[in-house]
Amino acid sequence: MPADEVRGVLVAYKTVMEASWPSLHPTMKARAAQWPAASETALQSELREYLREASLPTCRVRVFWKIGPQFSYAGGNAHYATDAGFASIADLLGINDFDEKVPWKAQAAKFRKDDKEVFDSGVAKLDILERQDSAAGTVWV
Repeated sequence: MPADEVRGVLVAYKTVMEASWPSLHPTMKARAAQWPAASETALQSELREYLREASLPTCRVRVFWKIGPQFSYAGGNAHYATDAGFASIADLLGINDFDEKVPWKAQAAKFRKDDKEVFDSGVAKLDILERQDSAAGTVWV
């Protein structure tokens, strides 16, 4: 992923983290000042570390992001992959919510509508509580 895209993911992740779970990455705010000048390798390493922390068994946060006009999955953490019934997030890359492989396909139209609203407005939807079909059955997320 090019450096500008990684920066975008990091900035979006930071925005959501600060609004919803600020204690997850306590050093992120200070480290963010380095992102504009950081290399692609450094940015990717930093993002991998945040996702590793967000995948620890003690962390209950689900993280994912999508790209392109089909809102295809481009990354996320292990918890989100498990919810989808996959061994790793790599199994989700490139597919979208309408794919037969995801357990929430029946809810795809609602998720696509939400994705489009966020994309069009540039404003994150935070702290939403809703039911979602998962590999383990219907869960509240």
